[in-house]
Amino acid sequence: MNNNLAESFNAWVRKIKDLHVVDLLDRIRVMIMAKFELRQRIARERFAGHKIIPVVMTRLHDKTRGLKMSLVRRNPYEAEVTALDREKREWKYVVHLERMTCSCRQWQITGVPCVHALFFITSLSGRAREIDQYVHDYYSVTWFNATYVDNVPAIESKHQWDFVDPGFVLQPPVQGRAPGRPRKVRIRSSSEGSGLGPRKRKCRRCGGLGHIARNCKNAVDPAFGEDEHWGAENADGPLDPSTTVPSTAASIMPSSTVPSSVASTVPSTAASVMKKMKKVKEVAGTSEDQVVAKEKKRKKGKEVVATSEDQDVAKEKKRKKEKEVVARRTKRVIKKKLVLDL
Repeated sequence: MNNNLAESFNAWVRKIKDLHVVDLLDRIRVMIMAKFELRQRIARERFAGHKIIPVVMTRLHDKTRGLKMSLVRRNPYEAEVTALDREKREWKYVVHLERMTCSCRQWQITGVPCVHALFFITSLSGRAREIDQYVHDYYSVTWFNATYVDNVPAIESKHQWDFVDPGFVLQPPVQGRAPGRPRKVRIRSSSEGSGLGPRKRKCRRCGGLGHIARNCKNAVDPAFGEDEHWGAENADGPLDPSTTVPSTAASIMPSSTVPSSVASTVPSTAASVMKKMKKVKEVAGTSEDQVVAKEKKRKKGKEVVATSEDQDVAKEKKRKKEKEVVARRTKRVIKKKLVLDL
């Protein structure tokens, strides 16, 4: 059992649920009228000349491809279809075309031939091979047209209605309104769970929910890797095996007093310490490479600036030479004029 129909209708009218009752019903009437007209137009333009709705027939024809089964006929309308599963087990089904039944019961429930019936139908020849005659009338174009033949009547707007005096005044019901904005999302049942719920902020320090790193007061688990989480610039530096504080009973007590169960944990603890050292070294090496890359980039920028300065100096020199050449030519022209005047 499900309430998919109610869910679909609720999603359809979700944007108009805040209207008054009369306006809400009138808007739903208009939406139904438009939906019926769309179905009628689809039937006229796409279903003309078809017995069964084309979408249903397309799906059935797709199912007939690649069927690997075998059958034994009892008579022209009844056969025993055998199918193999992944474990090579045989599953036998009795198909009867006149009764439109199969022992798997899918044909009787849905009204559409199952894969066993389709394999039997495609093995026939002539008129009996056509699939549309074995589909229930529920999927026919005739029933589709009969469903949407009578559309919702069109009416005038409510301010154009005739005023009727019933002889009394109908007052609104006396009820208390809940504070706040009315709900638009339906209340989920206990079986559906609480859904996603409100979003929770995640702490980048401890990984917990409901707070941020600035207000975090939780103790950080060593397994969380605080040094790796905050980066190499905030790390305490690589660990040195000779200066590390003993973390197991095996490094504090003599070997003769350490139980065998505790002593067996020493190699695993040392291995975890070495792994952590390698990770810290990798992070530190990555930060050093970044520093070197930044230094190279800065030097390259300086070289570019120096090159641009050299270009500016060369342009200035060229400009000065051009001015000197112009001055010389001007002096020569003046001298020639003076000589001609004399």
